Amino acid sequence: MSDDAGKWVVPVFPEDEILHILAALLRCLKGLQKTSSLELETSLTKRLLKLLRQDSGLRDRPVWPFRETVIDDEESDAEGRLDLHFHLQDPRHKPPPYFAVEAKRLHVTFNAGWKSLVSDYVTHHQGMMCFIDGRYSKGLRSGGMVGYVFDGNIQRAILAISESLEAHREKLRSVTPHLPQPSSEFPLDTVWTTIHRVDGHSFTMFHILAEV
Repeated sequence: MSDDAGKWVVPVFPEDEILHILAALLRCLKGLQKTSSLELETSLTKRLLKLLRQDSGLRDRPVWPFRETVIDDEESDAEGRLDLHFHLQDPRHKPPPYFAVEAKRLHVTFNAGWKSLVSDYVTHHQGMMCFIDGRYSKGLRSGGMVGYVFDGNIQRAILAISESLEAHREKLRSVTPHLPQPSSEFPLDTVWTTIHRVDGHSFTMFHILAEV
């Protein structure tokens, strides 16, 4: 047996299940409101997970959400914690495929003033870069980002994300047209996609921005 043959390969997560996950996220995010002007994304995501586990549409699907799942790359020292991890409940697949989602705050007003926090979302090592550098995307073909928009200005947020993507297209290994494209599967201004090159293949990133 060759070395490669002995390695586990994570099966590709079913694309149709990703659409159901995104739809569930949209439904649950409508019921999520920040408890304070400075609530951390960890707290928001913990409450979002509770809503997802109660969502009847998601419960009908063969997936189950978890929070802060540890991802440990056995081939390197890289380790991290996924904000949300949707596990395919199918015993035929070992290891089980999953769909990962990272969550970030946007447009937060601190004591010192308003900050966009777009750099945390786009270029910070715990934002989009956790997928681009391969930490949370080994063997995967897609991932998700949720932006908690504290001031509700979704248009301003997606514009700032677009500008940052354009400015850092090489770092993000983005593929033309480089900018977030509205998904035709969902209502306007709810879900966008960007395409990147990760580990030599195309990687789709889904972006959901929601007012909290």
